[in-house]
Amino acid sequence: MNFQIKANLKYPWERILQQAGYHLHNDSFVKRLSSDFYPRFHVYLRKETNESIEFNLHLDQRRGVHAGATAHAGEYDSELVINETNRLKALFEDNYL
Repeated sequence: MNFQIKANLKYPWERILQQAGYHLHNDSFVKRLSSDFYPRFHVYLRKETNESIEFNLHLDQRRGVHAGATAHAGEYDSELVINETNRLKALFEDNYL
């Protein structure tokens, strides 16, 4: 699920994601839902301008099944993803200048 926020933040967006429980993973951020590596929320930056920042958020259910493949069992618009998107938007709104 793609979502967009305003770019005028008190803190860097990376810091806000970390405060939301996300951890840097390669060039994106993940938040585990249990002590296992999966399932996990996976968010990455799509586009950043002076006015707005756009993210993509999805839920990885499990690791890709083929070596070298990036395909995975992902949810992009489930109720869990929608709720997490709304939670992140609220956190970002609390950090606008």
